[in-house]
Amino acid sequence: MLPAVLSAGEDRCKDPITTPDINYCAYQEVLAAEEVMDRYLAASRERFAEEPEVVAAIDTAQESWLEYRDKHCGSVYTLWSGGSVRGLMANQCRLDSTEHRTYELWQAFLTFMDSTPPVLPEPKRDSE
Repeated sequence: MLPAVLSAGEDRCKDPITTPDINYCAYQEVLAAEEVMDRYLAASRERFAEEPEVVAAIDTAQESWLEYRDKHCGSVYTLWSGGSVRGLMANQCRLDSTEHRTYELWQAFLTFMDSTPPVLPEPKRDSE
């Protein structure tokens, strides 16, 4: 039964027409970006596992960033309160912010000053 549900969701996003489908598909993109960000966050923590103060600082920054993103994208949602596009605009805000944060994690914690290859590949930014 699950594969049928998955393919129904995939079909729904092939060519979304209705507002609910567009919002659903935009939200699926946000969820996928959050999964990528979580991988980069976990790798950042792992890289500095021997330095608990760095891990604590990463965690504090991530909590603050999540609060900022939610409030900022909430304000975007409020801005578009008069139309059906509000969900899409808020989800696009979440997507762009999440991709940008993933890049920040990569740049700050998963790259090196010398020619050592990064811990993870460079992530895409702002819906490239």
